[in-house]
Amino acid sequence: RKKLYATMLIVLFLASFMMIIPWNTYQTIADSSFSKYLGFGEMDLMVSMYQSDAPIEREQQINHSLEQNSQIKQFVQVTSKSFKVKKTDGSEEKLVIEMGDHDAFPIEYNSGQAPQNENEIALSSLNAVEFDKTIGDSIEIITNQGTRQMTVSGIYSNIFNGGKTAKANFEDSTAPTLWLNYYIQL
Repeated sequence: RKKLYATMLIVLFLASFMMIIPWNTYQTIADSSFSKYLGFGEMDLMVSMYQSDAPIEREQQINHSLEQNSQIKQFVQVTSKSFKVKKTDGSEEKLVIEMGDHDAFPIEYNSGQAPQNENEIALSSLNAVEFDKTIGDSIEIITNQGTRQMTVSGIYSNIFNGGKTAKANFEDSTAPTLWLNYYIQL
């Protein structure tokens, strides 16, 4: 009779597993703050624009459409650009930096806060580990105009771009734009 009880116990465990895991997954994803832990603020829509033949015209079209649409309560443009970073051993590594207003659609930071000044940067947790940086540490960004000393203001979780991004407020028109994101609240 032990085999009969063992079979019933296994069926009970499998049935529980088949009910509990999807329910927990649904509850996690359905939570309105879930996106904040993924590196995105609480928004209704995200529009991404990648490289095109006429990027400035497309950007102006999208901005005009968003400004004229009465159903849109708020939107912000975040530009992702590629820079190089000097590591502690002197080598250089590519870093994708999201530049824009990061307070419009705030995210949850593991530690610290969003960059407030032009000399502050927030790193994704994977970049913080790779560059061996914590809050208050300095990191050197290489731009076409020279190097910029940035202070790490926050560390956050992110799934976008392999989990290796950064957030900053400075502007640089010479760095190549990888893509534009529009965060939209209806």
